[in-house]
Amino acid sequence: MLDIISTTLRARDFEVTTFTESLKALQWLTSVNWNVDLVITDIIMPGKDGLALARTLRAKAGPIAILLISARLSDEGLWGEDQQDLPFLSKPFTTTELVEAVEQTIARFPRQSPEK
Repeated sequence: MLDIISTTLRARDFEVTTFTESLKALQWLTSVNWNVDLVITDIIMPGKDGLALARTLRAKAGPIAILLISARLSDEGLWGEDQQDLPFLSKPFTTTELVEAVEQTIARFPRQSPEK
């Protein structure tokens, strides 16, 4: 799934960096000072799950754009109140649905300029 997502987005001129573990993603995001337009995370993943990752990102980076994906529709019931506004894309999805969700999420949560 990671390869499909990254290939699809790169073909549409998005710059993509991928990780299979949330802790490595957090380390990288810290190293780039949270300077990204969007984070896509599966809810089920090794280490910190996607919901915990989203919570950590919001605590550290503020209103960062996050798109959650999952094959289990029931996962939405696991979200905390602080995550209710997060966009969700259910697997399986088409490449068109993916690109639309990415564009809508970026538009809804535009990158904030770092405060000095």
